[in-house]
Amino acid sequence: MKNAIIWDEETVKKELIRHFGNEYIEEIENSFEYNNILGNGGNFKKDGEEYIFIESEEIAEGKAIDQVKEDLGDSPEMFTQTWLQDFLYISDTDKRIMCNDEEDYIREQVRDEKLDEEESPEKEEEIEKVVETRLDEYRTSLENPIEYFVNEQGIYSVEDLMKQNWINIKIDEAAEDAVRTDGWAHFLSRYDGEHKTTENGIVYFRD
Repeated sequence: MKNAIIWDEETVKKELIRHFGNEYIEEIENSFEYNNILGNGGNFKKDGEEYIFIESEEIAEGKAIDQVKEDLGDSPEMFTQTWLQDFLYISDTDKRIMCNDEEDYIREQVRDEKLDEEESPEKEEEIEKVVETRLDEYRTSLENPIEYFVNEQGIYSVEDLMKQNWINIKIDEAAEDAVRTDGWAHFLSRYDGEHKTTENGIVYFRD
């Protein structure tokens, strides 16, 4: 059974040689490197080409999720914005601060719009209603930062928006969704996004 195998350097080499055939013994033996620090993987050559191996698809999936988390933390702008926007959020504290600042701006704007109207209690009540309506619209827009700040208002590019200290990413959720959607090989097999599997579950792909 696959799950019963305890992989180490020698058993992995034997598995690869059995998979590819004895004609590759020398090349695999001479090029084989096992990661003794992190375990679970390494690399080898076949027909002069570099390959990476990982001891199981489950481990490969975990490594891919970790890679996406790192990429999201370092370069979130490299991801498709229509996908990424589902995982962006502004904290409740930052929303309150932003809404407070926006409320002052909206009230001033509405008063400017109604300068020609005579002062009255009715006018003040109308101003407050307009302010509240626009503030509600603004508060709602904060639920989708890319759509509002980039596409609608044009205040930021995606790259600049991601640099704002009030923008957060649900990194764990986003990474899991990315790997679930595109497959782990898309993120680890940078050569062609493909992988193959040996008889006992070791996955390998071009480096």
